[in-house]
Amino acid sequence: MRTDGSRVEGLGLRDIFRALKPEMEAKVTELIGASVAKARAIPQPFDQAILGGDESPGRSAVMALITALEDQAVALRTLAQELGISVPDVPPDGLEG
Repeated sequence: MRTDGSRVEGLGLRDIFRALKPEMEAKVTELIGASVAKARAIPQPFDQAILGGDESPGRSAVMALITALEDQAVALRTLAQELGISVPDVPPDGLEG
């Protein structure tokens, strides 16, 4: 469902996981839900949330989201491999230009 309440039709990630890796479907659903919740927990405005030290509430919320997205990426990479899709490795320090 979109944020405006309208529905999107067609297969989604859950459907693909159910078909290819049913044992992972619940975990992926949980990971995506956690990422969305952590994104919503970031104080607004974002540019103010990232100010301060690593222990400040805003920066802590942003770091929690980053960790959740990394966990989610591992699960999605597994699905891509099941589909025969090659996903390049990204160096730990970010994309190389």
